[in-house]
Amino acid sequence: MVTRRTIAVAVALVMLGVGDVLVLASTASTASGVGAGNPSTVTVANPIRVRALDNISDGVLRTKVTYTGSTARAEASTGATIGLAAGFRFKLSTCLTYHRQGSAPVAQCTDRLVDTRTSRATIRTSAPVVRSARLPRPGGAGRARATWAYFAGYAQLSYLDGGNYRLIAHSWPDDGLRGAAVALAARHQAPPRQGALALPPNDEVAPDGSYSGAVNTGRPDSICRPEPSPADGSLQPGVTVRHPAYPRAPAYYEVGSPTGAFAGEQPLGVMLVIHGGGWYSTGPGATLSGRPAADRWRARGWTTVNVSYRACGQSLSDVLWFYDRTRSWVGRSGIVCASGASAGGHLALTLASRRKGVYCVVSDGGPTDLLRVQDQVAFNPGSGAVDQNNGGRVLHNIAAAAFGAENLAQVSPALLAPRYLKNTRVLQAFAADDPLVPFEQATELGNAMLAANADAYVDSVQLRPGPVSFVHAKVSRAALADLFAREERLVAPIAACRRTSPLPEVSGRWTRLPAPSSESAAAPRTASPGRR
Repeated sequence: MVTRRTIAVAVALVMLGVGDVLVLASTASTASGVGAGNPSTVTVANPIRVRALDNISDGVLRTKVTYTGSTARAEASTGATIGLAAGFRFKLSTCLTYHRQGSAPVAQCTDRLVDTRTSRATIRTSAPVVRSARLPRPGGAGRARATWAYFAGYAQLSYLDGGNYRLIAHSWPDDGLRGAAVALAARHQAPPRQGALALPPNDEVAPDGSYSGAVNTGRPDSICRPEPSPADGSLQPGVTVRHPAYPRAPAYYEVGSPTGAFAGEQPLGVMLVIHGGGWYSTGPGATLSGRPAADRWRARGWTTVNVSYRACGQSLSDVLWFYDRTRSWVGRSGIVCASGASAGGHLALTLASRRKGVYCVVSDGGPTDLLRVQDQVAFNPGSGAVDQNNGGRVLHNIAAAAFGAENLAQVSPALLAPRYLKNTRVLQAFAADDPLVPFEQATELGNAMLAANADAYVDSVQLRPGPVSFVHAKVSRAALADLFAREERLVAPIAACRRTSPLPEVSGRWTRLPAPSSESAAAPRTASPGRR
């Protein structure tokens, strides 16, 4: 009987040219002080191992850190140590991550494509070299003093199979961050031997399934790498990609004017539309997923700002930038809301927890507590029941890669509700068959808001399964129609005010709408956590 493992081993033998595969020692580290006046260096070496060949090595990745006073810089390189067999198309990837306690991790990744289809024998080649700028070492003054910082290198080999690149070998060691990272000595201190410096603990939230790489995979201590998506060149009528409110924007955006019966009229407010994609999908193409929501709000009389953002840890700061510029545009009393899906829903809720005056938020499948999501259960397509937490474990690790595991409490809206979010009108919608984000994330946020403000408006709903694509799953047309009706109820006080008193304009800015009455502010609602 031919097993899957036998096939995988055979493929690896052919692809990497077993006769030429390098056999390297396990992880090694060296520290050296190069002559007087020269900076000290520390190097960690990790073999690039072929899992299907019992971890035999095909190359080695060296991560070298050079100290320069209060800073350090790093380089990740393989040299010409990688063997590639003839007849394939390969992708060689190198990543270098820097993480300082209290800050989001920063990763630089580069790919190199190698085509050996015209080669006659195994070739010896290298993955790309990645170098960092000078970055701060641990230490500093005040309460935010970092006690640790590190560089970590990673390399992987993939081959093109059909339309996808499949992982065949990688450098991530069995002991995880402990073996891959070079811990940095505190400012102005000489580097001791590797292993004597502080590192954060390895993340132990391991998802099910075989190892699929360390880049955007949801594995413990994985790397958040931007995945940019180009635009398709299309724009709807009434939409512009240049607007005076957003000079030197950090990311792509589209501003749309009201349509239909509201075309040419003063908007009811501004709706920020924020796309999802694990905090790493970026660029003009990523905003395409937000266009249906933007079109819906434009037809209701709103100006929309459909925004992208820089990836990973910069995603939140970019969303805050767009909000702050919008607030400057419409004035202190203007109406500003936010709508987002998945990671975009999380960013919309986190925005409302960080900034005072966000009138409303629509979050479709957005996580709210990244510290607890790995312990909560979601829908299991295999059993048809809500009984698995693998999705939450993957989500936790993706968030930790983006923001840093030690920072997750600061980007968990359910833990931040008592500040500003308690006064924001919130609608949360989850597919009943969502396998990634548990509905308990919605109920947890709702309970936190109501605990902080007994009059809080929070509407949490599960959408029945059906044939229509939604966030992370499919829902019924009736459920989607009900969600759209809930969106209209969310902003009903604004529309009602518009009908009774036209919204005045002063110097190009919108003035404050009257606060909703107790009758127009619907009572808080929560949905049953059951699947149906």
